[in-house]
Amino acid sequence: MAEKQHRSQFAQCWDESGDPVIQPLDTLEALLEWEPGRDAACVSITLLRGAPKRRSAPSTLICHDLSGGYLEDRFVQGVVSPDEECYRFYHWWQVDTFIYFSHRFITIPPSGWLTAAHKHGVKVLGTFITEWEDGAEKMATLLSSEQTITTAVEKMTAIAQYYNFDGWLINIENKIETSKIDLLVKFVEKLTESTRSSLPHGTVIWYDSVTSTGELEWQNALNDRNSLYFDICDGIFLNYTWTDDNLAQSKAFAEARGRPWDVWVGVDVFGRGCRGGGGFNTTEAVEAARARDLSLALFAQGWTYQCLPKEDFTANNNKFWKMLEDCCHTRCLTDLPVCSHFCQGFGKAYFLNGQKMSAKPWFNLGLQSLQLPEGCEEFKGDNLAHKQANVVVASLCTENAFRGGSCLRLDCHMTDARCSKCYNLFQTNIELAESIIVSLSWKSETTDCEVFLEMSMRKGNVQQTFNLVPLSQSREKPTTMESDVVLCHPLSSEQLQVILPVLGKCQPEKDGWKTSYFLFNKPDAKTVIESVGVGIQSIEGGHVAALLGMLQILPLSSCQEDFPAVKQLTFTPCPEVTGGSAKGKSCVKKAWLSWAVTDPRGVDYFNVFGSDQKLCMSDCATALHDWTLLGHSVSCSFCVKSTSGSGFVLHDQIIQSLLVQPVVKTGFLPSLSKCSVIQLPNSVSS
Repeated sequence: MAEKQHRSQFAQCWDESGDPVIQPLDTLEALLEWEPGRDAACVSITLLRGAPKRRSAPSTLICHDLSGGYLEDRFVQGVVSPDEECYRFYHWWQVDTFIYFSHRFITIPPSGWLTAAHKHGVKVLGTFITEWEDGAEKMATLLSSEQTITTAVEKMTAIAQYYNFDGWLINIENKIETSKIDLLVKFVEKLTESTRSSLPHGTVIWYDSVTSTGELEWQNALNDRNSLYFDICDGIFLNYTWTDDNLAQSKAFAEARGRPWDVWVGVDVFGRGCRGGGGFNTTEAVEAARARDLSLALFAQGWTYQCLPKEDFTANNNKFWKMLEDCCHTRCLTDLPVCSHFCQGFGKAYFLNGQKMSAKPWFNLGLQSLQLPEGCEEFKGDNLAHKQANVVVASLCTENAFRGGSCLRLDCHMTDARCSKCYNLFQTNIELAESIIVSLSWKSETTDCEVFLEMSMRKGNVQQTFNLVPLSQSREKPTTMESDVVLCHPLSSEQLQVILPVLGKCQPEKDGWKTSYFLFNKPDAKTVIESVGVGIQSIEGGHVAALLGMLQILPLSSCQEDFPAVKQLTFTPCPEVTGGSAKGKSCVKKAWLSWAVTDPRGVDYFNVFGSDQKLCMSDCATALHDWTLLGHSVSCSFCVKSTSGSGFVLHDQIIQSLLVQPVVKTGFLPSLSKCSVIQLPNSVSS
């Protein structure tokens, strides 16, 4: 019976409503028999941003444990009309590693978290955990033979490869027989070697729990009772009830091994036995760890969501991370392309290039864009209160967007000035190796104002500031700009046809949004972009407001390449399953829409559209209104479902055709006329 149950769970990749979900593995049998390919919709295509680097300073990881895990984030195609605001994380530039934690045996990170973290250069680890009597039984079986260990290691490595995450936290919270310690060491050693050799950024971290004699005794330090595990993996995550002496001892042990930053000091944000009591006093424990120059492991940072009023989540979350910014080093952007539309992975509606495609609230971390290093408040209509004149106030606007669910709203009260001081968007350290294109997509909220970008560059030893101004009102330089600032003019429509012919294949802006493009030719000496900011200029002054919808900084060569192409569309109906409430079960029809893509690395995510007509690519240019957005995917697969008795229904009409649109990582959006279409067979659509 148990065998049958675990096979059923293993094969299932959707919940009772028919929506695809990611699931953990709860039994050792499920792990040892795991095979790839049954849940392709759960696989993120987003690779870790940036090249692997050897750490030269303490790092920060967060261990995400929120109400047991696998909440709304388990839905790999996102959630439409969630019951309440869902937890999201956007302070990625202050962390280096993200661990998805639950009290499930093999915790596989959901694709939304993987996608968002990897976009920001943050490694993602799953969790291997055994606890108490059930855990002791699992470990006894796992350590019963070297062959079982080998198989488990092979499967865990294959799981990380398949789902595209970067390694494991090993957390054994049960006693191990002393006679089995050698086999436990072999398991950790083999898993570390396999993970490192098979994954580009492979990492295995040991949690401070079981000792060298097999006792479950948390040491709160790296010492001679747990160093044998530290010596064979990539680091140790200390328990939370440490003292200053524990930290000094850990530092000495790590330095003696030439690994001073491979000790992550556990800090529980809920404060359970942890110095300072957690919450907004978490800084006390963090500062103690940093005083010893040790790495930091923040556990359950979702406290700001779980324990405080949901309506104040953004303000409380920003307050929490602002307190930590002196201790949690903020990484900066170091490579191209840079593209952000400032979406945090949720919205009151969904927009594509300014056009509202859906008016329903939604949550999908996979759609999160590059985030600002310093989170801004949500716009609530009073953001100018008590703010300094001529200084831009930036806030997250969810009432409008260029792409996704939000954009930046820029407000400024101008007195005698015509040009505001800038709001810093990104600190960067990007060396220019070729010509680049810089663009901004923006929209006025008040009359007589324009948005401009300010870029600071260092060429050799010379610092230079460039203001990139659309200049639709005037070709003259605003009088309040500093005299040493270089004014940059946007490319004309004639120049764009020559330099950026790719724009002719893109979906146009809608609803008053405008995009301006600027060209910086390849420098003749070493040149580094050091910061990017945004400001507002106005002729009349007073209160001015505008929206910044997208920022692009791209190598010119990437703008002249063909878009990643979707191909080999297939539509595969699934066996019908029962869904709905206990009182009224309904039949859920599902099918998998799958495809290949010529360059997965060039895709941010995919939009999936449906039509109640039999359409093909040649029809798309004249029938855009015939397509309805069905959803999004961060994989090369999408689940189409219906509770209708006949066919797959869209707004009371049977779906006849499906289309997949890649949202390109550089920010370009191919027009639907350039996207792949599949017509459903009559046997399916009727």
